[in-house]
Amino acid sequence: MPEDLTQLVALARQGNADAYTRILTRMERAGLAVAYAIVGERAQAQDVLQEAAWQAWQHLADLHEPAGFPGWFLQIVRRKALDSIRRHKRYEFALRDWVDFRLQLQPTDRTEDTPHDLVGRALSELDEPTRVAVMMRYFDAQSAQAIAAVLDCTPAAVDMRLSRARAQLRQRLAPLLPTLAQRDLSTGVAL
Repeated sequence: MPEDLTQLVALARQGNADAYTRILTRMERAGLAVAYAIVGERAQAQDVLQEAAWQAWQHLADLHEPAGFPGWFLQIVRRKALDSIRRHKRYEFALRDWVDFRLQLQPTDRTEDTPHDLVGRALSELDEPTRVAVMMRYFDAQSAQAIAAVLDCTPAAVDMRLSRARAQLRQRLAPLLPTLAQRDLSTGVAL
């Protein structure tokens, strides 16, 4: 089975479900990052990704350039996530859920806000395209070009969004810096 993405897309366009599964395996992390940045809940992001995968499969023949699949697919994910928000008429950004999943931390009983809560609130204050850019860059290590394809803008505009987001987050999270410097971020345990 070929591993080149354009070859896999060509095979998937011919109805090869195994090739499409391989494509989705490659795109899952980026798709989850985009969906989660918008919906703010892991389970809902997974549902969005599943809906987007189904829609992309149904409309694969509409894709003009197989090499453009990643950007095309992530745009579908983004539209499905926005539709999901509209459908549910609610929005609650819960970065702690995502960070706990990524770092495999155990939730603890607490009465005060943790650094995760504060970071989640700070990210929720970013506008949706900027939040998507931040999640794609820092949670999925996507390039400015890949992010630009999803946001339908230029890589320079992505870089500007990321720069402004870092400045806004740095200002908002300044009180946390001494606390975070004393923590082992892989375990969440104070050093």
